[in-house]
Amino acid sequence: MPKVTNLITFDEPLSREHYTVGATFLWCIDRRFKRGIVELKKALKIEKVDRITVAGGAKDLADPENIGDRKYVLKQIKKSIKLHHPPHIVIMAHEGCGAYGDTPKEKVLDHLVAAKNLLLGFEPVIANNISIKAVYVNFDGIE
Repeated sequence: MPKVTNLITFDEPLSREHYTVGATFLWCIDRRFKRGIVELKKALKIEKVDRITVAGGAKDLADPENIGDRKYVLKQIKKSIKLHHPPHIVIMAHEGCGAYGDTPKEKVLDHLVAAKNLLLGFEPVIANNISIKAVYVNFDGIE
């Protein structure tokens, strides 16, 4: 087994306490839209979130390239619910997304609705206890 070298230590140890989150975010990997997470955390008045980041955000739920992509995202959402009990799930898609290519905005918005509906039918706990927010992020803000 290889030996770990150049170990980085923290100035202060990390908390070992279990925690809950205010929301789970399904977000695109595009770093330009990271600010949307910050703004939504403020709007929802939450500090901690679980982030699931995949190219296209909601696309893998609504229109996956293969069914395994959808299963992966659903599995991650289910784990977040089980481990950290979020009261909100926020799914996003954004303007100029490379995963969507030239897809018109209207189609992307349809995907957001389809992804939200898929989640509502995925787990009974989601439909009964967790609010789902579908947001479209552009270069000026969040719709």
